[in-house]
Amino acid sequence: MEQLRPLNTVFQAELLAIREACLWASKTNQQFKVWSDGESSLHSTASIDTKSPISEQTQEILLKFTNIKLGWITADVGFSGGNEMADEHAKKATQERTPTYIPVPRSHIKSLLQK
Repeated sequence: MEQLRPLNTVFQAELLAIREACLWASKTNQQFKVWSDGESSLHSTASIDTKSPISEQTQEILLKFTNIKLGWITADVGFSGGNEMADEHAKKATQERTPTYIPVPRSHIKSLLQK
């Protein structure tokens, strides 16, 4: 797991998690379905007009490894510990993991420029 900077967004974190899950799944020949409650992240990854480098990287993985599919699941539906486990790992990553670099979101730069 990686730790993001305070300026990074939840959207970026969701995209990174989806990309990392796809990278992990690409190392096998088994069928995988990566579930996410990040609807906007899934839309970005599915869009041919995405402006996100992380979404583009995920698209490349999905094109190369057709054994991986993405799916949307509503948050906190009681899915057998999945959301709780993800939340626990995310919390640990904020405290223990190596920081990673993801560019500051455009929205933050726009906000700074407007100020």
